[in-house]
Amino acid sequence: IITLIAGLAKNKYRLEWTIIISSVDFGVDAFYQFRDAKIRCNLISGNFMLTAGLLFAVLYLYTVKIRVPMLFHFANDFLNYAQVGGMTAQT
Repeated sequence: IITLIAGLAKNKYRLEWTIIISSVDFGVDAFYQFRDAKIRCNLISGNFMLTAGLLFAVLYLYTVKIRVPMLFHFANDFLNYAQVGGMTAQT
């Protein structure tokens, strides 16, 4: 992220571009995590991760506290874990 900001130093919208590029990168990671999954699952997961990345960035910029996006991340993971029935459903 620091490299993106430095590379876009003369760009008027460097912060916005940095958030978008890092969120897209976060979403593309879904394709490498689930190589054996169907493409539809990868697209859904990638879209979710991209949206989550944007949300976390906006939460951080709005509050300037890393705790807020961390708590949202924890809540998301916890609710997802509880919804699918725990570790046995995921494995």
